[in-house]
Amino acid sequence: MNDVRPDRWPVRTRRLLVIILIVVFSVLAVRTVLDIWMGRRLNDEIARLETQYGPLRWDPVRKRNPWRGWPRWLSPENRARMIDAAAARVVLSDANRELIYLPRTATTLTADQARAVADENRDAVQLAIRASRLQHSNWWVAYLAEPDGVPNLGNLHYLSTVLAIAARSDTDAGRTDDAVADVTAGFAQSAAMLAEPVAIMSVNAMSVVREQMDALSDILARAEPSGPALASLAVAIDENLPASPMREVMLGDLKHSVFVWPWIERGYFDGRRDPRTPSWWTRAATSAAARLVRPVIRFMAERNLSDKAGAVDAASMPRNRRAAPFQTSGRARSEVGALIDLGDDWTASVGLAADAVALRRFRLDHGAYPTTLDELVPTYLKAVPLNPYSGRQPEYVRQGAGFELHARVPPIPVPPGSITIPGRTSPWDWKVPR
Repeated sequence: MNDVRPDRWPVRTRRLLVIILIVVFSVLAVRTVLDIWMGRRLNDEIARLETQYGPLRWDPVRKRNPWRGWPRWLSPENRARMIDAAAARVVLSDANRELIYLPRTATTLTADQARAVADENRDAVQLAIRASRLQHSNWWVAYLAEPDGVPNLGNLHYLSTVLAIAARSDTDAGRTDDAVADVTAGFAQSAAMLAEPVAIMSVNAMSVVREQMDALSDILARAEPSGPALASLAVAIDENLPASPMREVMLGDLKHSVFVWPWIERGYFDGRRDPRTPSWWTRAATSAAARLVRPVIRFMAERNLSDKAGAVDAASMPRNRRAAPFQTSGRARSEVGALIDLGDDWTASVGLAADAVALRRFRLDHGAYPTTLDELVPTYLKAVPLNPYSGRQPEYVRQGAGFELHARVPPIPVPPGSITIPGRTSPWDWKVPR
């Protein structure tokens, strides 16, 4: 009699399938619980941040065209809009374009070169001066949600350079108040750029304000502007001295993250809806994958928003109160720390420009420079701008018929291969001989 052994493989297969199903359902159950839990935590974090910072909706005005297509309902009496128009009117002949491309400042050009650039751009300069007299405004462009909406930074840079060159030309010709008006327009442009909620505009605003400070230093060294002209300039400079220069950038970054993460949860891993998705099944696959790992995405979103809120707080407080990793410990640190440092550099340098203008206005009214900077308050300054690195007033000394101002700022390492611009003065050292 032959032994008949039952085939055990179907039994084992069924058991294995049951085990797999149990594991799958357990994983999905755990995933569902985690998804609900992390969703509530994320919503609670956003609610907490909105309680602290106000609405975090990323909903700026959108321009129909990146350069000239402003929405019709935006008032034409809008500073940023008129700066756009002024930048669009900049005209540069081939010879003058080459002058601006070269690494130099307005003060290193010859008088004939400066006059040639200024003459062919009188319309742009006058339009920029008109913009400086309008109420302060910014572009409110949807930068990352609509990348094509970024203002033309190249043209804005040309406008700034042309204004500095026009100031040099007007100073040469003895039109001192006109030169101050040119510089005032440049400071108004930098203030509008600084107000944008994105880092690229603030970084470029620093370049603009550096050009205007070079031109202003040249004017104060060689000419005698009138009190009213300097008073208008002081208003434009004061617009460049917000209490926390980089807070708007960090807050804009936080708002944009609140806007982006829901799209990532839907599978748009580039952070925005991309109409160029190759096919429906690719869209479905990425959406399913995102849904599967949504608890992880929500965990990452919560961490990301918390970190960016920390950056907003760090940018909003004095340098000596910042917690690590934003507290000063050298220049080799994160991009966020570098941007916050840029705000400190901005305050230190623009504060000196405000002091220099106030000192000249004091001398025009009293016949001599003051003994201390405190004498400038409150007639010429609301308060003496403090050096954010030391927490004290900048160093001020009367030197001969003029004065010197110094703000002690840690040296910034120069990357290898960088080009030094001849004639550019240090923004943290002012030496006015008259």
